Amino acid sequence: MKKLNNKNNIIKFILYLLFITLINFNNVVFANNNNEHDNYHKLDQQFSELLKDNTYKEYNDGLIEQIKYLINNVYYYDVPESISNVKSVEEIMKNIRDPYTQYYTGEEFKKLQEGINNVFSGIGIYYKKHEDGIIITDMVPGSSAEYAGLKIGDIVIQLNREEIKDLSVEKIDKYIKGEEGTKVILDVKRGTQIVTFILQRRAVEIPTVDSKILDENIGYVHIKSFGNKTPELFKKKIENLLNSNIENLVVDLRGNLGGYTSSAYEIAGYFIGNKTATIMKDKKGDEILYRGSSQELLRDIPIIFITDKNTASASEILTSAVKDYERAFIIGNKTYGKGVQQTSFILADESFLKLTTHEFFSPFGSKINKVGVKPNFDTKSIDPLKVAELLFSGGKHREYNSQLVKLSVDGKEFIIDLKKGKDRNYRSAFKYIIESSDGENIEIGNKDNWVKFNKNKISNDFYFENLKTMDSLTKSSKDTEITVKFNKDIRPRTANELNVKLVEETFFQEVQLEYTIDKGNEIHIKCKEDLSTDKEYYLLVEGIESIDGMPLKNGSIARIYVY
Repeated sequence: MKKLNNKNNIIKFILYLLFITLINFNNVVFANNNNEHDNYHKLDQQFSELLKDNTYKEYNDGLIEQIKYLINNVYYYDVPESISNVKSVEEIMKNIRDPYTQYYTGEEFKKLQEGINNVFSGIGIYYKKHEDGIIITDMVPGSSAEYAGLKIGDIVIQLNREEIKDLSVEKIDKYIKGEEGTKVILDVKRGTQIVTFILQRRAVEIPTVDSKILDENIGYVHIKSFGNKTPELFKKKIENLLNSNIENLVVDLRGNLGGYTSSAYEIAGYFIGNKTATIMKDKKGDEILYRGSSQELLRDIPIIFITDKNTASASEILTSAVKDYERAFIIGNKTYGKGVQQTSFILADESFLKLTTHEFFSPFGSKINKVGVKPNFDTKSIDPLKVAELLFSGGKHREYNSQLVKLSVDGKEFIIDLKKGKDRNYRSAFKYIIESSDGENIEIGNKDNWVKFNKNKISNDFYFENLKTMDSLTKSSKDTEITVKFNKDIRPRTANELNVKLVEETFFQEVQLEYTIDKGNEIHIKCKEDLSTDKEYYLLVEGIESIDGMPLKNGSIARIYVY
């Protein structure tokens, strides 16, 4: 390995450090205001003095010694003694045993930055797994897929002539993404036809923030990653939602693995102003406080955050901040627990070392690393977005109590629309909310006042009172077939998972089913798994249409006892 011109490389190294500290992959020091500017300079001064140290200047073996020097001086954890004897980058990384400390070539690091900004090369489709392959759920505007004429609902059964029904999502992604300009062959099932498309992979930039309006008055924002453009996109989405007169806001951080902490601090400002957003500690225990940027947009609107086990890093900074200051009610599942920051250093050969240098804590000092952020309301396996919609469904300006339910969750009062709660798409979430609410009682409104009900005495009939009761069945757990017969022929396409459900008694969780039509008026249902013994299920039939397109008048319910 060639020896370095120490002076030139040190200057270059420091200059790049100033830059990369501003836009560091994963977690970044960012000057949001005067206090943050001071904090940035504290950290910059720490690293600059380190790199000017005589020991650093004296290294002669280039890349390996440079990496060892950084690890010995700024690595957050204890340094293994074995590091001093290793002679390759691979051995160093193996001995460190820190999943977040990583070495990248220049090209690899560029791809990582593109990933955090949702920039990649591919055909531009969103999809989900299907029994025959994958089904297209959406397309990126202007993508190869859209240009070629692919449609939402198309089922891709082969990629480059290989069947994909048994492939993992990771392997499928390797076909869909790839080097710009390369091609991929898609065999697509569209109705009864098989259509072949040859698509060229192109550069695709997927916005890191999506938004929509739910139930007319609930603003919904999904932050997928904290990229460079995320604060700007977030601001535009919020302004558009506020101009639509939303009364509540849901911020969805599920699956958000993090990104630039500078972006997280900017967005935190919309919720907490310029209060402390996180506390950073180095290996010596020295602390630096980072604040949100001052914003005025979201001070007086009820807010729910949704998190899951893949909400990590910068997402946890934002989540812990709004939780500590009680600026949002957190629902979903506990977050991942990545509470350490990496700083990226350019090395002698233009490669990069992403090194764990700090641990971060919530504004009030709560540990995040390997612990995560617990939600105010753990929804377990229940769809948290449906829970959020219900918690906000009572509206902000209701002038009457009729058909409303009032309850408290983790000390916070919510009013729920009873009709929405009993809707077939929300029953499971509604029951979970009621049974998980504080205390023994809920209140149901009538025209003039609220009437208390003991939630433990509410039977499942309460949730199904608008359905016609059919004869009950008793079945063996191995008998997984059920036949439903109608008094007239039905439209086959309405016999689906939306209209015919088998749910268990506890929280109405659905059993996976297969459907076939026989004789025009019979639905044969087969469970894809054995039923649990000594358990009660409900067969729900709603939304079925007759062959001439007329909806059948009433939905029906049948109890099924399994032995």
